[in-house]
Amino acid sequence: MFKARIPLRDHVYVPFISTHRVFLLLSIMILGCADSIPSPPPADLGVDQFVDCVPNCEPKVVVEKQILPCRLAADESGLYWTTKPYTDFTGGISHWNAKDGVQLLAEENTEIPLAIALDDGFVYWTTSGKNGAIKRVPKNGGAVEILARDSSGEGNKPRALAFDAQNVYWVDFSTGELVAWNKQSKQMKVLANPLGPSDVVKLDDELLVVAQGWRALLSYGQAGGDPETLAQWKCDKMVGCSGHGVASDSKLFWSLLALDEKKGRIMRYDAQTKEVTEISPRETDPISLAIDGQNLFWISFGTSATGRQDGAVRMLRLGTDEITTVASGLLEPCGVAAFDGFVYWTQRVEGKIMRLRVGR
Repeated sequence: MFKARIPLRDHVYVPFISTHRVFLLLSIMILGCADSIPSPPPADLGVDQFVDCVPNCEPKVVVEKQILPCRLAADESGLYWTTKPYTDFTGGISHWNAKDGVQLLAEENTEIPLAIALDDGFVYWTTSGKNGAIKRVPKNGGAVEILARDSSGEGNKPRALAFDAQNVYWVDFSTGELVAWNKQSKQMKVLANPLGPSDVVKLDDELLVVAQGWRALLSYGQAGGDPETLAQWKCDKMVGCSGHGVASDSKLFWSLLALDEKKGRIMRYDAQTKEVTEISPRETDPISLAIDGQNLFWISFGTSATGRQDGAVRMLRLGTDEITTVASGLLEPCGVAAFDGFVYWTQRVEGKIMRLRVGR
């Protein structure tokens, strides 16, 4: 709970002051220093404004004893993450906030959750398996709704969710489809067939797809059809094929995973200038990104030579070239999310979700 602490001097004696006068003086003291007191954070996230900071504070454990937590999302209602089914343990979609603690919202016993995303009322996720699916559940719990499921049994891999007011979008890496699902009609429509899509992002009025098979960033406008190629790259030992993206303020950021695991990249596309820029040094498997309007965050998964014990979380202040390592020496960090001045990430093997304040 947020508490404002008012420093009081010892051995101060003020004679003949009424209780009303004392109350008035205290009120003036509080109002006079109000600018120096941080505003209270959202209660559901239970954050402590006085102990989380960058760069000199240690990360805090928010949730622990999870089974292989990976992808992560956050908003004012709390944290949501995927867990992988493992031997006798049930995977699925879990939720945490300071009031209710950890809750399992949906179970996945045979299918592996891949992507997770939030809108105002629901948690959405995709699953990989013989009959991969796109599902959602109310944030406060309830029945799981299956938006779409593959019935071929060929093991498709729907991944990467995006939203606008009318539709939910996803791409399927196996079938090479860009799909829209209308929230009102609950009807699904295939918009396009990019080769090997790994992510889809809604940027302003454009649907952007990171296409691994075509080694390209593609724009499908508002409704699909023939794409416009915005950027291309080679798939060799210097630059990888696949990537994940996030968007904010007319800019798209996406990662490229390298065949040489130490040579991944973080890229930026500016929708106003049409410029494509590499914004990071050579990065080790940047597998997940998040953005909060002020900062871009990404996960460096770590190198196989160290057993993935040198993973890290990095941060770019938007509008600058300032890149900061938020946390390092991590064992298999997997997902990252950002909300209200804090960055959160999962540490998969250790079963933890961590938090660090980075400023508003």
